[in-house]
Amino acid sequence: MKLEVGMTKDQVIAVMGVKGYGEVSNPFKREVIPGPNGEIYDVLYYYTEFIEKNWEEGVTPVVMKGDRFTGWGWKFLDDSDFKKTVTIKNR
Repeated sequence: MKLEVGMTKDQVIAVMGVKGYGEVSNPFKREVIPGPNGEIYDVLYYYTEFIEKNWEEGVTPVVMKGDRFTGWGWKFLDDSDFKKTVTIKNR
């Protein structure tokens, strides 16, 4: 993976690309979540494999804090500090 912690959102989008599957483009979905100390988390969901039944199984969350990349993947998202303030739907 060519992502590095601290990259800007524009750099992450350039690395991850916009090509999805068929008519679906990336990022597929976006969530803006307030953190416990007033910071803003921007979670971009990228299709990394196509699964028809449950879109969540086919995407990888990419987490931005402010305009900086902080991590990716469901484990990272589940372990993030803002998890304590919001409910994240289980996969």
